[in-house]
Amino acid sequence: MAKLRIDFSQVEDSKSVAPGRHIARVKEVTQGEGQSYPYLRWNLQIVEGRSKGLHINYYTSLSTRALFRLRELLVALGVNVPKSAVSIDPSKLVGRTLGIEVEIENKAGEEYSEVKKVFSTKMEGVPAVSPAGPAARRQQPDEHIMDDDLDNHVPPANDDDDDMVLDLGEVEV
Repeated sequence: MAKLRIDFSQVEDSKSVAPGRHIARVKEVTQGEGQSYPYLRWNLQIVEGRSKGLHINYYTSLSTRALFRLRELLVALGVNVPKSAVSIDPSKLVGRTLGIEVEIENKAGEEYSEVKKVFSTKMEGVPAVSPAGPAARRQQPDEHIMDDDLDNHVPPANDDDDDMVLDLGEVEV
């Protein structure tokens, strides 16, 4: 391979989200496959403070034993989560805000920011932040995010919609 000349003079060093409590907005939700179970990756953007504008990821495994983390996240986002099998559309949560608690972790000599806790922005002492822009217009009431009528839930045959719909009732241990 020939030598490459690359100019790094305009490249900024990566920045980590500072430890502490932050208000974050859901920017994107994607589904991935882990070694044993699928998961959801929640890309969150800090909306205020010294880490404003920075992104951090939060992962929720879809293993039955780990669904408590997904439930905590949904509750923090203001979703009323019933104790039953439901279908959810995580894309409908893009633009919503929540509180996160970040700590600095050290793995294999590398430091990185990690979300350790999620909470509602309606908690005492945490200012509520209203979504702004197009994301605010996309927010829907909870009934559009969750569907607890799984017995009759059959996706349309000509479903051209790219929204990710995840049926939590079909996740196996």
